[in-house]
Amino acid sequence: MTKIVQDPAGPRLGDRTAVIAVAGLFGVNGMLLGGYGGSLPALRARLELDSTAIAILLFVAGLAAIAAMQLGGRLADRVGARPVSLFALPLIIAGVVVIGFAPVYPAAVAGGLLVGFGNGAMDVAMNAVGVQVEQARRRPIMSRFHAFWSIGTFVGAGAILVISGLFGLAGGAVVLPLMITLAVIALACWPVLIRITPQAAPVPHTVDGVRSRIPAVAWLLGLMAIGFGLAEGTAMDWASIHVTDVARVDPAVGAIGLISVSSPMTANQTLGDARVTR
Repeated sequence: MTKIVQDPAGPRLGDRTAVIAVAGLFGVNGMLLGGYGGSLPALRARLELDSTAIAILLFVAGLAAIAAMQLGGRLADRVGARPVSLFALPLIIAGVVVIGFAPVYPAAVAGGLLVGFGNGAMDVAMNAVGVQVEQARRRPIMSRFHAFWSIGTFVGAGAILVISGLFGLAGGAVVLPLMITLAVIALACWPVLIRITPQAAPVPHTVDGVRSRIPAVAWLLGLMAIGFGLAEGTAMDWASIHVTDVARVDPAVGAIGLISVSSPMTANQTLGDARVTR
């Protein structure tokens, strides 16, 4: 069994502060991803892209996320999930800023690469911290952590509507102010998260040259994760574009598509822990 090692000067895994910290990690991550996904119709309009170019952008970001999940997971096991989750966040922030300023398509792809790589590492690491926080408490709490991620996506996508309405922006003009706004908010949260996020124990591995057989249930869970990832990823990445095209509305208004996805997710995840307890 992994021994939990606490930093005496920092918050303990079972404390309320630790819960707030992990919820904050999920919320900030979701906000940046929500802004990224919700702004795709506006980015398409600004750079005059077609659906193939958007698909390539998302594909590159997805490959970067897969690679970062492998690297980030191993690094989190070795040094603890806290530093990985905290220092992956600036990569996502840098990615959305690059997308915001991107004058040409290759620059936007570079931004997507940063977003994907940072999100892949942060996704694995913040969930690992969340698991240890949940283990230190009496009742399940992971579902509520994920609810904060969905709240974050709601805020990120909703910011598109707010900014476009306040400043009278249409088409691709909303991308830059949106990305700057979300980046500033995330940067303001980052030092707070550094201060309050608890230490998570490293996960020791024994290397003896013997390969362990992967249990059948692990393959089943992997297939379930692929199915879930396809459904959620498609909804997150294409809902705003779909609404924009079908309803023939301004790209900023199309962000309602992502808002409509994140709202029921938030409601369902908020109730998840109670169902697990029962």
